Amino acid sequence: MNVKQAVTSNGYPAPNQEQFNNFNNYARQLGNISTKVEAAMALAQILLESDGLRAKLEYACAQSKCPNSYRDSSCDRPDAYYFGRGYIQLTWCYNYGLASQAIFGDDRLLNNPDLVAQDDKVAWQTAFWFWGYRVHNEPGVQQGRFGATTKAINGGIECQAVSTATEAHRFDIYINVRRAFGLRGIPNPAGCADVSLVSGDDVQSMDVTKPTLQLVSNEESIYMEPSNTNLVLFVIFIMILLIVASLSVTLYIRSRKFKRVLSDDEIREFFNGRRENTEAHIADNCLINSEKFMDLKFDQRYALSKENIVTDTSSVLGSGNFGVVYRGTMNDTPVAIKHLKRKCTTETFKSFLLEVKVHSHIGKHQNVVNLLGAYIREIRYGVLYVVTEICQNGSLESLLRKTERVKNSNDQTSKSELSLVDLNRFCYEISCGMEHITSKKVVHGDLSARNILLDSRNTCKIADFGLSRKLYEYDKYVKKSQEPIPWKLMAYETLIKMEFTCKSDVWSFGITAWEIFSLGKIPYAGLSWTVDFTDELLTGLRLPKPVHASDQIYKKVLECWEIDPKRRPNFSDLVQFFQTSVAVDDDCANIHCSDRAEICQKGQHLIDGKGEQNLIELLMNAL
Repeated sequence: MNVKQAVTSNGYPAPNQEQFNNFNNYARQLGNISTKVEAAMALAQILLESDGLRAKLEYACAQSKCPNSYRDSSCDRPDAYYFGRGYIQLTWCYNYGLASQAIFGDDRLLNNPDLVAQDDKVAWQTAFWFWGYRVHNEPGVQQGRFGATTKAINGGIECQAVSTATEAHRFDIYINVRRAFGLRGIPNPAGCADVSLVSGDDVQSMDVTKPTLQLVSNEESIYMEPSNTNLVLFVIFIMILLIVASLSVTLYIRSRKFKRVLSDDEIREFFNGRRENTEAHIADNCLINSEKFMDLKFDQRYALSKENIVTDTSSVLGSGNFGVVYRGTMNDTPVAIKHLKRKCTTETFKSFLLEVKVHSHIGKHQNVVNLLGAYIREIRYGVLYVVTEICQNGSLESLLRKTERVKNSNDQTSKSELSLVDLNRFCYEISCGMEHITSKKVVHGDLSARNILLDSRNTCKIADFGLSRKLYEYDKYVKKSQEPIPWKLMAYETLIKMEFTCKSDVWSFGITAWEIFSLGKIPYAGLSWTVDFTDELLTGLRLPKPVHASDQIYKKVLECWEIDPKRRPNFSDLVQFFQTSVAVDDDCANIHCSDRAEICQKGQHLIDGKGEQNLIELLMNAL
């Protein structure tokens, strides 16, 4: 077995002699590995988990120690943190305790988990203990099913979703290791779904009396020798097979647009940001663009452990160009979990990371769809799971377009009816949410009725914080002179200079209010984008007064469309205006946004008529 080639063929540095020796010493002793196929599977999984034998500390926890992850009161020791360490990224106190007893006969690893990362010998010992204890005897492993080993190591995440990027990366590494080990046959690429034997695999025994970890072993070839009478036909057949296989692999690789491993610098940038005193920098800048997003640090309070997330891949809530959202649970609470598709490009993946940063920076508010957390341990391999709350009543745009009649009274008698109080309340709640977002010096960039979601009581929650991704896209539109999307919602200065500010969001709020009081009509219906549109705005083109808006409300909406951003109201002004417009029979009408979360949300949204807490059902914000 050529172990050096197995490592370097995957793009990793060649292992040193100490790593060779430790692999050789403990593969059989602690891992119970006796076949070349299982050795190849083990090495492939170790290379993935340790980033090519370079990482003995979990990247996401190396600095923070992830104090809120991997906690188990039954065995945790004071001031000890059991995040991933060693070549298999050992986690949880019970694994540290069992490994310590098996290797040393005491609790030294439980008391001092850092020893797993500090001592290379211990890093290998714990890796192969885990293999022997958690993987070796799993169904399918001894039959050469690589997917069975993935399921045993990281099944809680990768085996819950369809063709995750990490699962595919594991398989790619395994293919290269097999080739270096001289194993024949093509393994099943079905990953965790692999339930078939490997076609043509040679599950032959490892001769541990030989130096199996030499750079190139002296083992005889395991390929079958053809008979002399059929030698020519056999060679021709092999050549054709190799050509077909080569073409298939090439097409397969080309079809996978997402094959990105983030660099150490990119990972550090995600966790630590790109400058000191980030908060002060943001506080001085209402204009938030993609560069300033990168300055943000990731808030570790939103880092989730994979053991806390369960994805129901049979229940798809939504799907877009780059991701799929599934129904799932987090700590037994129903949630929505966004998985990125393999076709997601590197830049798009990085913009999703920026989106998570911005959403965590915004924090929680009763009129914002709240981020619950993100699984970011494997972002190096393009793996990101974003967990959010969502409201089961869908989008505001959908509700408006289903409404058949607007009544003056607030006594609703039909689902197809809304009252004028409802329309005013929608504007009030949206302005409350935007006041909070603006206070964080963040620009939404795509405020519209379709991006407002409704909970079980039709309370508005601002969604779709893909603004960092959109700003990446807007930059491309400018460079290519393409139609800016969505141009009908954009402020004048955004259309001519691609300038996004809190005041450009006020313009978009005016469009959103117009949608509300027109019951979801399309703004500027019948108009197509032309360069003359901005000139028409400059000379006074505005949307007409909606049928359900009062003169006073329309006047306020027109103020949102002032050409000079300084003459537009801010969101605090809009909160005050619409607060006075909400009828007195709304129990929370006279309570300011900053107090509504504590006073009103508990009474109106979390407790139903019987005093029981409602379960939050989730939906995905648009991808």
